[in-house]
Amino acid sequence: MIEDNKENGKIENVEKIENINDDEIMTIGEIAAYLKISEQIIINLVKNGEIASFKIGGHYRVKKRDIGDFIESLRQGKRV
Repeated sequence: MIEDNKENGKIENVEKIENINDDEIMTIGEIAAYLKISEQIIINLVKNGEIASFKIGGHYRVKKRDIGDFIESLRQGKRV
């Protein structure tokens, strides 16, 4: 579901995290774009086990559910 955020007179499309398909698989690049941080930061978080992942043919993949879990841990005060 997309909701309109009308804060400061601007309208933005914001996808709510709870509406994301939990079983969808994401690449490092997709995660970086989603979280608006560099791919290298995501790679470091994955390699350090901060974000649950698996490899297919040498490429990291992450379930969206695990990104949601990672975000929730940050909201609860976890530092990375």
